[in-house]
Amino acid sequence: MNTEAGIRALTGAIAEKPDLLIVQNPDVQTYARQLKQAQEAGIPVLQVNMQSATQTDSYVGNDWIEMGRLEMGELAKACAKGKGPSTKVVWLAGVETGAANIYMRQGINEVLAANPDLQLVSDQAANYDSDKARQINATVLQQHPDLCGVMGIWDNAEVGAGAAVAAAGKTGQVTIVTNGAGSQTGCDSIKKGLLTVVYNFHADIQGEIAAGQISELLQGNRKAAAVKDVFFGPVTRVDKNNATGRNCWTLDELK
Repeated sequence: MNTEAGIRALTGAIAEKPDLLIVQNPDVQTYARQLKQAQEAGIPVLQVNMQSATQTDSYVGNDWIEMGRLEMGELAKACAKGKGPSTKVVWLAGVETGAANIYMRQGINEVLAANPDLQLVSDQAANYDSDKARQINATVLQQHPDLCGVMGIWDNAEVGAGAAVAAAGKTGQVTIVTNGAGSQTGCDSIKKGLLTVVYNFHADIQGEIAAGQISELLQGNRKAAAVKDVFFGPVTRVDKNNATGRNCWTLDELK
């Protein structure tokens, strides 16, 4: 999570001219220059789950625009006028410059435009930190005790928002929607009532797709940046009714 160290590592790797670079970007700009340099040097680059402003040979990961539509769409249903305690909702962002954040916001805006009754009463970055998410949501609940819904960017962070809801005695009133890799901890948080819905983007399946891309990029004959592929993985809506099985993997099960 140290961007300066990441830039140094990428710069050093480019100088060594590896057969392939695999990168997860902290945001859309930090590694953009290095990724362009790698492509110009003829090095294939695979980006995983977080896109840079620089497109490369392949991206394997989530469709973050669609994720924004799905999550805010969930709140549009739960908090429609006359259906919930209010039409007030919260967006707990991750990192403002992160690719997931930027693209999710596009999907969110589409849903808000189609549902003008929804009131976005807070739009703050929790920086993937559950304690910060708890603090933000606790403050919002003091200002808006009739809050209807919260959506976020990562299940491990939004458990903090759920804890704030529980502490305020609002469990069952506030719908908490987020997304996650599909781990057991996300399912456990649903069962505990800290989260309502998690859109599971199946990191394990993403890994399988990435492995296929690695094989193709290493064995294929195409030049770096000649083709720029995008592979969006599947997404499953998980709530208390299906928080089990493949929707809730553990690292031991994946070994």
